[in-house]
Amino acid sequence: MHCKIFFPVHPRTRNYLINYAFLDKKVPDNLILNDPISYNEMIVLEKSARVIITDSGGVQEETCILKRPCVTLRDNTERPETIEVGSNILSGVEPEKIIDCVNIIIDREKNWINPFGNGDSSKKIIDILEKNL
Repeated sequence: MHCKIFFPVHPRTRNYLINYAFLDKKVPDNLILNDPISYNEMIVLEKSARVIITDSGGVQEETCILKRPCVTLRDNTERPETIEVGSNILSGVEPEKIIDCVNIIIDREKNWINPFGNGDSSKKIIDILEKNL
């Protein structure tokens, strides 16, 4: 599979990649190394992504809510509910395993149930406060 990879990367990490990881090699054409982006920009990108690869617990949660498949580059997660509902796979950091997990999650149905609620908690809180105050 050949696709665009958008990587909002910290400047120090970008320097490391260019100066050490890629060394004299050219950065692949499909890899876009971008400056860090805002939260709103990140949500827009997540909503339009085919798959998200991350190590962030917050991103795991967002992708689950947005119905976007996620591969987490770790061996464990503080968001196990994303694994349980099938929106996320833990891959670790071995390249072959990451690719295998991406291929698995892309083919999965995106009909998981959002384990983080349905978005009406603020209404419930207001109702409780109005009844009790």
